[in-house]
Amino acid sequence: MQDKTWIIWLAMLIASLALEALSMQLFSVWFALGAAAALLSCAFAAPVWLQVLLVVAVTGASLAAARPLVKKLQKRAYPDAEEEPLPGDE
Repeated sequence: MQDKTWIIWLAMLIASLALEALSMQLFSVWFALGAAAALLSCAFAAPVWLQVLLVVAVTGASLAAARPLVKKLQKRAYPDAEEEPLPGDE
């Protein structure tokens, strides 16, 4: 692993997982996936610009891929939520 960049990615991974464990809102798990990809690329001596690109790309791709699934699961868990009008919208 080059320099000390692996420390940054490991810290981001641990912090994201800890935040996810505290919130359980599927928010920071995507950053953890990006950090894991960057940490893996750092292990293979990828340049820093590629590591940063991987964080952004993997985080964005995993968020975009999971969003429809989460929406679908929310509709199944709360089927009446979309049928009820909001207060003031009646």
